[in-house]
Amino acid sequence: DVFREVYGTIEPIPEHRVRILEDGDSLHIGDAELTVHHTAGHAKHHFVVSDPALETVYTGDTFGLVYPALQRAGTFALPSTSPTDFDPVEARRSIDRVLSLGHPVACPTHFGEVRDLEGVALQLRALLDLAEGWLEAAAASDAPLAELTRDLTGKVRDAIAEAAAR
Repeated sequence: DVFREVYGTIEPIPEHRVRILEDGDSLHIGDAELTVHHTAGHAKHHFVVSDPALETVYTGDTFGLVYPALQRAGTFALPSTSPTDFDPVEARRSIDRVLSLGHPVACPTHFGEVRDLEGVALQLRALLDLAEGWLEAAAASDAPLAELTRDLTGKVRDAIAEAAAR
């Protein structure tokens, strides 16, 4: 009900307009030849789009979130670890895949381009390591959900504060 209230009715795209793209497939939009690369870490359905002519990779949430308000002493990135499909092992592979394309520019879903790809990758990996440990500990715990939520919320806040201070 809330979804419908916020977004209204979402009509499906006609089936004849849908194209399933396999890893490495290319498509043409105008003069651009774009290549898709599957990057399943953030979510199983995720992919990035490489544009060699612009030397840019459009990363969606695969290459983190780079909020403008957090950019003070340099680029500061956070991994998108949404709980539905998040896979930390695949997330690291996806970061490596983005870097392997060799483009100097990445465009995450939100807030524009990023040029310090190696720096962003280091930050994302460090926070992914923490998130993976927290996920494993929470999965092994018998604690009530409310307690786990409080604990994880505190850990995430502390980790972000420490990373931002660095």
